[in-house]
Formats: sequence, C-alpha cells, structure tokens
Amino acid sequence: MSKRTHNLNLLFQKVVERFGEKDALCFESRCYTYHQLNEDAQRCMWGLLHNKVYQRQVVALPATKSYEVYVALLAALRLGVPYSFYDTKSPLDRVLSQLEVLGDPLVVMDEADGSLQRDTIQNQYHCHELSTVCKLDRTLEEFSSDSLQRVGDTTIAYIMFTSGSTGTPKGVSISHGNLLYLISWIKEKVGVTAEDRLSGLNKQYFDNSVFDLYGSLFTGATLYPVADELLIDSASLFDYLEKQKISVWFSVPSLLVYHLSMAAKRVVALSSIRKILFGGEVFPKPSLKQLWEGYQGRPVELINVYGPTECTCICSMYPLKEEDFAPEKMEQIAPLGEVSDYFSYAVVDQENRPVATGEVGELTLGGGAVGKGYWGREDLSEKVFVSNPSSPYLKDLYYKTGDLVREQACGQVEFISRVDYQIKHMGHRIELPEIESVVLAGADIVEACAVYKQVGSSGYIQLYYHGAVEEEVVIALLEKKLPAYMRPRKIDKMDGLPKNKNGKIDRKKLGEL
Repeated sequence: MSKRTHNLNLLFQKVVERFGEKDALCFESRCYTYHQLNEDAQRCMWGLLHNKVYQRQVVALPATKSYEVYVALLAALRLGVPYSFYDTKSPLDRVLSQLEVLGDPLVVMDEADGSLQRDTIQNQYHCHELSTVCKLDRTLEEFSSDSLQRVGDTTIAYIMFTSGSTGTPKGVSISHGNLLYLISWIKEKVGVTAEDRLSGLNKQYFDNSVFDLYGSLFTGATLYPVADELLIDSASLFDYLEKQKISVWFSVPSLLVYHLSMAAKRVVALSSIRKILFGGEVFPKPSLKQLWEGYQGRPVELINVYGPTECTCICSMYPLKEEDFAPEKMEQIAPLGEVSDYFSYAVVDQENRPVATGEVGELTLGGGAVGKGYWGREDLSEKVFVSNPSSPYLKDLYYKTGDLVREQACGQVEFISRVDYQIKHMGHRIELPEIESVVLAGADIVEACAVYKQVGSSGYIQLYYHGAVEEEVVIALLEKKLPAYMRPRKIDKMDGLPKNKNGKIDRKKLGEL
C-alpha cells in the first residue's frame, strides 16, 4: 500500500487511470465503465454539496443496488462524508431507529422504491430524491485533485448497523484506512484481479457486501449487482451468473445450501467460476462436501472466511482441502484459518489475559483493519474496543469479538462458540436480547426469552413469553419493529418461564424444550 494512497479516493483515481475504459458495474440492461462511474460520482458530489451535506454529517442511502446508489456512495467517499445504507423493506420503526443513531443525516430516497413509508421520514429528516442528488445530466464541474488529499485514513467511510442487545441498532464506524487494508488483502491473499467478475449477491446493508464493492471497484474488477428477486430463483440466478461469466462468488452458506437443494447441477456448473467464498455462519459439512465434489477436477477454490463487522468484514480465511472431508472430520466445521497479516490478535481468558496455545479463549483482534467504534456510542465502544491484551499500556485498540476459539500449534484458529447471547442466523448477526426487548416493550407482557435451536444443518429462533396477550399480538409487535430475518419462527405462550437457581430465566432449559 503506497504511502501516498492514504484514502479510497486516491486509490480509485489510480484504478480509473489504469482501467478507465473497462466495465466497472454491469446490470442486466447496461454496463458502465470506470470513466463513466468516475465522472458521474463527480456530478453527484456537487449534488451533495448543493444540498449542504457537510452540515448533515452522514449520507443515508437506500439499499436498492441501483447505479445511482453506487454513484452516490463514491461521491460521499470523495467528500470525506460517511455513508450508511438503510433497508427500504425493513419496518419503519427499524429505519427510524437507525437514522436516530446517525444524528441528523441527509436521507437520500429512491423514488423507484415505494416499499417505505416516506412521509414519516420526510417529516423528521432532511430528505432528497436520489435522482435529484445524483442528477447525471448535470454539467460536469471541475474538482481540485488537491481536495482528494484532504480526506485522511482515519476519516469514516461508512457506518454499518448490527443488532444491539438494548433494542437499538449499533452503527459500526469503518474508516478509509481500514478499507485500504481490506482491499490489499483481497488482492494479495484472495487473488482478485482486474480480470475478475464478482457476483454482487449480498444486500448493501449487510457486511458481506463490503467485499463485493471494495473487492471489485477498487481493484479494477467488474461488479455484477444481483437483483433480490433473482436470489430465490435458482434457474434464473445461475443462468444469469453463467451468462455473465462470473468468476468470484461470495455469500452466506445458507444461500448456497438453498440452491444446492433446489438445483445442485446448476450450482456446480458455472464454467467461469474460480473462487467460491462463504462466511457469516457455519456451512453444514454435508452440503459443503456436495459443493466440493461438484467442482472436483476443476481449478475452483472453496474458501471459508471469517470476520466481525467491527473489523472491516473479513480477518481470516481457510481454503478447503480434500482432507477436510475425511469421515472422521465430517462432524467438524471448517476452521477459521489463519488470521490475516493485517491483524494482530490474542486469545484471552475472562480477565483479558492471553491463554496458552490449544486452550479455549475469546478472540481479540488488533491492527489497521479494526474499526473506529460505534457511531455516537462511546459507552458501547469502551466495552469491546480495549487495550492490547499483551501490552495493556499501549494505546493500540483491540476488538473483543465475543467468539470463543482455540488456536492450534500450526497457527490455524477454530471456532468453538459464543460468550454471549449473540447468534448468526441467515448470515446476520443477531442479539437475542434485542428481540426480547421489543416484546417486553408491549403492554401486558411480563417475561420473554428468545433462544436459537439447531435442527440438523439449519436453525431457527423460538420465542417464549409470559403475559396476558395472545400470540397474534406478539407477532404484530415483532412485525412492526424487526426485519424479517430477526423474527422468531415459533412463539410459545407460557404460564411462567422456568428459572435457574439464581432466579434468572433458564435459557438452557428453554433451549432443550
């Protein structure tokens, strides 16, 4: 990483200079070159300036995967203004809670997406239509290249929301410098080149999309954003990926498992694919073996990746090997692999002291790709962004992942479990207490407990509650407050929730029911 390339804008300009006439973004109906994307980002930048974006601190963008949204994102980066995606299909209360965390954002709305109750947001925030902010027929105005230098490596690039145990989402702040490390890792370790075509399968408000975006537009590769409706149609999705000659796939394992169950022959018939990355949850070994065997004899790498949102999406990788599917290993999950060279790390006990190799402890991560904390929540940041466990007097911060791991003598790290009530479901990180807090906010509900139950290769959330209301009332409350992936599949009303010897709700017993 060049010393002069201290922000994403300077790196993007180098990519444009080298690959200007090459396709950067391709949609079903049209492709856009790097030159086009660069000029349109400059036009949109002036649109943001005209709408006094600096006074608003953050640009909130709709996660619609339209060309204009990518343009607006690059324009915000150019100005040194953080962007944050919101899900237009989430419950209104969820979107409002995120906007509240952002402070006083400039909210960009997509008139082509009518799924959100716009009036309420427009009454509370400074809003503009996407087509107005990114008016692409605007005269191209000059912008001093010196201005690009003013954005520092610690400038926040984006804010990504994760579940919060108190019921309020947490906004993870990731800087330009954090992302420069990720991009270098993607090129050096994953081996993405300008010749690659990446599948934009992940939703933009989900941290897996960080790999899609920064692994393509900042390396000279081409990104193919995939429409949401294609994700559940196996035949159409894989016909599209084959037609576009996609070479790099990245998704949560559950998406691959779904399509393997629906159309296995199509999944393993992509003729241009060379890298299949997956992460965000455990990949069931039988399905993973099915994928492995489908691509046997071809130069296709299957790579398990791991990393918290707070550490810029990915911090380790493990390329699968034939020995991982030996009979004695079929009940073991894929290792997390070796931690990236861009991170320092320690496996620690409850007192934050490093444990011996081979012992179980919590993984803590340090280094240049560790994020800058939670937006506007220093209290939450101080709990998990801590001093170097090996040298607590140093100023460098480490992030406490909450993941219990075991480091092997060879340097490989294997996942054991979590230290709290956080789960990974459908690739999303979910705090079970957040579900409970939503339910307990309802009238006449005395107790609530959400548990995650594993059934075979998949799992589901089940809610138990004690109160004077019927299940339909609880369902309506959950639908109003939480996105679909956080809602329990099963809900049971009880006369009282079981307690342990300390008088607390017995989560273990509920999990065994």
